[in-house]
Amino acid sequence: MNVFRRFEVAREQMFGFYGEVLGFEQLGTLNVGGGNGVARFQAGASELKLTAKVANRQYVPGGAPR
Repeated sequence: MNVFRRFEVAREQMFGFYGEVLGFEQLGTLNVGGGNGVARFQAGASELKLTAKVANRQYVPGGAPR
């Protein structure tokens, strides 16, 4: 399973939480252009993908649709 999350805090803070606090292994970061990379973490059999929110873009709050 792939899980994708956007974050609003500093990258170092987000990476520290998932890597140091939760102990997920950080995989490579994908360069998707525009200065925003997609950081990847191994979380058991799943992969967690993190990227920063983009300014001047509207996001719908909430979880995944059921």
